[in-house]
Amino acid sequence: MGPDYPGFDRFPQVTSRGSSGPVRLSGPD
Repeated sequence: MGPDYPGFDRFPQVTSRGSSGPVRLSGPD
């Protein structure tokens, strides 16, 4: 949900986290 991270749209749980931050929480792989 970060405007700076358009690709992070898949990670609703992660907001304004960082690089691999959302990838670890969601773990979409």
